[in-house]
Parts: sequence; C-alpha cells; structure tokens
Amino acid sequence: MKDAHDMTGQIEREGTMSKISIRASAVTVARRGGRRFLPSRRPIPHNSGLPLSSEAVTGRPADAVTDPFRKDMPMTDAAARAEGVTKVYGWGDTRVTALDQVTVSFHRGEFTAVMGPSGSGKSTLMHCMAGLDEVTEGAVFIGDQNLSTLSDRRLTKLRRERVGFIFQTFNLVPTLTAKENITLPLDLAGRKENGEWFTRLVETLGIADRLSHRPKEMSGGQQQRVAAARALFSRPDLIFADEPTGNLDSTASAELLEFLQNAVKEHGQTIVMVTHDPVAASYSDRIVFLADGRVVDTMGDPTPARVLDRIKELEG
Repeated sequence: MKDAHDMTGQIEREGTMSKISIRASAVTVARRGGRRFLPSRRPIPHNSGLPLSSEAVTGRPADAVTDPFRKDMPMTDAAARAEGVTKVYGWGDTRVTALDQVTVSFHRGEFTAVMGPSGSGKSTLMHCMAGLDEVTEGAVFIGDQNLSTLSDRRLTKLRRERVGFIFQTFNLVPTLTAKENITLPLDLAGRKENGEWFTRLVETLGIADRLSHRPKEMSGGQQQRVAAARALFSRPDLIFADEPTGNLDSTASAELLEFLQNAVKEHGQTIVMVTHDPVAASYSDRIVFLADGRVVDTMGDPTPARVLDRIKELEG
C-alpha cells in the first residue's frame, strides 16, 4: 500500500459538483463550479436555530419520535434518520428547495430504495444523509450521532469508519490494484484487515482472480463489484449506493443487486440505494418515494410492475 500513501486519488462523483480527494489521513472536499460541499463545520450552539436532538426537532423525547411512514418503528431504532430536514440552494429568484421538511428513517438490516421523478430530491437526500452536504434546517443522524454537531475531522472519521459508498462511476483509484482499492479505507484508517472476511467477499463477488488487476484492466461489472467489496469490507453501519447499476448491463446489474440483497439478508447489512430503475428497486425490502422534495409514499415487498405504476402516478 505504499502507493496509497504517496499519491492523491481524485474521485469525481457524477451528478454532483464535488471532488473528493483521498489522502492517507483524511477525505476532503474541494470547491468546484461555485457550489460548496462540506463547508467548515463547527459545533452548532443551541441558540443557532438548528436542532441538535430529536427532542429539539419535535418537542418530544427521542424515543417518542417515529417515521410518519413507519409508525411501527421508533426513529431511535434506525441506522440513519432525517428529522424535519430542509435543504435550500441559492437565494432570491434562484432559490431552490431541494428537500422540504423531510422526516424519514432507514432501519438496521434493511435494503431501502429511494425513488422519485427527476428533481424530486432523492440524490440530495442521500448526500445529506451521508454527511456529504449540510442541511439548511432539521437534523440528520447516523445511529444516535447528530452530524451537524461534528467538526470536519470527526465527520470524515465517522464516514470512513461507519459509512460505505457505492457510486455509479465506480470511483476506483486507477493506480491501485483491485485488492488495494478494496482495502484502501481500512489502510487509511490504520485498521487491521480481516483476511477471512476479505476472502469471503471476493469469492462471493467473483473477483478473486482479478485482485492484481488495475481498473483499466477490468470490465465495468468487475469494477463495480470491486467498489461493492470496498464498501462492505470495513463492515460499515450502513452503505449508500447512488445509481450503482447505472453503467452496467442487465446481467452485471442483476449480479450486483443479488449480492447487495444477500448482504442484507445474510449479514444484516443496511443499504440505502438511490435508483430510477423499477427492476433495481424491486430487489429492495422497501421503497421510499419522493416528489417535490417531500416523502410522499413508501412501498413494501415491491415488484417492477407496482413500482413502475407508482412512478407513473408521481410523474403524471
């Protein structure tokens, strides 16, 4: 892993204006195009107007707060949750409300898909839930940790240790082998690797014979499986997947989705996936539908036909 400590890998996330630079000690976000992600974070004082707890958001104790679309589940049982979240970009005539008072929770050990028409706020919600973008109002929690109270350093550490990411464009470091890409998050964190878990992952994903290959020497499906292994290797609390099948053919898409589904069923992983594809969404346990920046519906035990009908209703 000497190369990982001697180089800086630039990761471009399609669909955002951010550039993530991987370094040996931290992951930082730089300006691009005038829009800023991860601005300087300082602890928010109680009189700032930004809620610091469930009780501050709702006026009720944390154990009384429930997701309005999951009345059977207290918010405190969630791997991640948003409480009264609003996200606004711009001001005046250019003001855009991407999220409007969103309260939603993502249950531990559940595979959740987030869907909605273009511009509904689904990618913005994922960015805010993952701590990649700040909210304008409300609060986001990973477990019991309020992200708005964290400094840049502590937020970076939390993402590195508790959150995994799978992006549409793979975002593998081109100068590293598949194995080095998979182990990179643990290497940066200085954590010991679990050889047995590594072997199980790469064999399950069918990439054991590609570990010495660099990204340009692998197909798109193989690169995405490497990205999935990287996300799962550190056993994060939850994984955010942003259109993970967007650049894959139908066969590679099905293989990846089956793997994610099994990771939830067999290993209790929590996955939140943004997708526009009804077939991809049908692999999930539950779908959260957004429209105009608000959660408008959920669906359990989805099928492609039911999902497509609901999307048509939202777009109509």
